[in-house]
Amino acid sequence: MTVYLVGAGPGDPGLLTVRAAELLARADVVVHDPLLDASLLELAPPGALRIDVGRRAGGTMPQDQINALLVEHGRAGREVVRLEGGDPFVPGRGGEEAIALQGAGVAFEVVPGVTPAVAAPAYAGAVAGVDLAWYTRRPLFGRSVVVTRASGQASALSARLRALGAHPVELPAIAITGPADGGAALAAAATRRYDWVIFTSANAVPRFCDLIPDSRAWAGTRIAAIGPSTAEALARYRLLADLLPDKHVAESLLAALLATSPPRHALVPAAAAARSVLPEGLRAAGWRVDVVEAYRTVRADPPPGALEAAAAADAVCFTASSTVTNYVALAGTAHVPPVVACIGPVTAETARQAGIEVTVVAGEHTIPGLVDALSAVLA
Repeated sequence: MTVYLVGAGPGDPGLLTVRAAELLARADVVVHDPLLDASLLELAPPGALRIDVGRRAGGTMPQDQINALLVEHGRAGREVVRLEGGDPFVPGRGGEEAIALQGAGVAFEVVPGVTPAVAAPAYAGAVAGVDLAWYTRRPLFGRSVVVTRASGQASALSARLRALGAHPVELPAIAITGPADGGAALAAAATRRYDWVIFTSANAVPRFCDLIPDSRAWAGTRIAAIGPSTAEALARYRLLADLLPDKHVAESLLAALLATSPPRHALVPAAAAARSVLPEGLRAAGWRVDVVEAYRTVRADPPPGALEAAAAADAVCFTASSTVTNYVALAGTAHVPPVVACIGPVTAETARQAGIEVTVVAGEHTIPGLVDALSAVLA
């Protein structure tokens, strides 16, 4: 196995190299500096050991101990990523670490990173006599925004916020877990024939589609998706949604389904606590509807310091009612940032019922629509 001395870049996760991302994705151990963006550490497998060896006031780890740590894990046959801000050698201590590894007979590889010495002037718009300050002119520059989506889903929203200059504070208020019965009811439903399979969340798509052994089983079945992200999840399984409502809420999906045909037999793979407006509305119109639990949303445990960072943020984005409910349970309404953006009216109503004043609701109930709405308020 190998110890990789990897540069994480100057702070913007978008400047991480492809090679660095590949190594993180298969790492057994990540030995990292402090203050790196949390999204970089999430690139490592969930079971990877993460060791913070940062030089903080009152809590430093001497360089010789860091060297010994790298040698220990390297000798144990583990894939080790030593993740340092900027470049391992500019101004990092990669040289000392490489010498220690070489002396111990441990294989190592150096993966350069973008050094702040180059990135900072470029981002500041310094090429003499010309004002090229593009970085600070982005609409959300300097703003911090709390992202409450589950850990595995936060990246798309965080990436859009970063592209506009914001600093995402990832505080996952929810975690996605399997159904209470271990998926038995969902597996049984996957063997039946339906006229319609209706997806009201992207989370249900992989949990159901992974149970379909042969795509030919979909012959004669039509598929409905509540919104673009759900349709995109289906497309990853080479399945195209036959129906996508103009507004991405259950009420619009219900109206669109009722307009398509006489009453049919439908399956709705859904969250354990999903709203009942869609199946109840279909049943009232004569449809036969099987609602099967595909997953559950549970309250997540925030990482250390996340609640304090969230309370000091400029804004928070709520992408579902469950994120509102669980955020309030974790932090209370006193820790809600001054600007509150909700992805749609149902989420906004949940926030208001919890005593939260909603600043803006996305006109288009999608992640891009949410970011656009937030930008209009904060820019």
